[in-house]
Amino acid sequence: MRCLPDRIDHGLAACDHRGCGISGLLLESLTGAVWMLPLAIDAALDDPWVTLAKFLSLPLLIGVPVALSWPRAGFVVRAWFCLS
Repeated sequence: MRCLPDRIDHGLAACDHRGCGISGLLLESLTGAVWMLPLAIDAALDDPWVTLAKFLSLPLLIGVPVALSWPRAGFVVRAWFCLS
């Protein structure tokens, strides 16, 4: 990605399976699934620390991985995440 230095971009690509963005999109899916659980929603309403964790994890564990993985993802991977 153009906004990252080459060293960080190559490090992230090394963690990616074949450089196709699946690891970041999987992290996004799992984080989103956790925050959709009724127990997590109730905890975020009751406990200010859980609310803080939610507001920090949404951009850092959903937004950033999608922004970094989406350009690397192929057509089939993008279709899978858009349609599921």
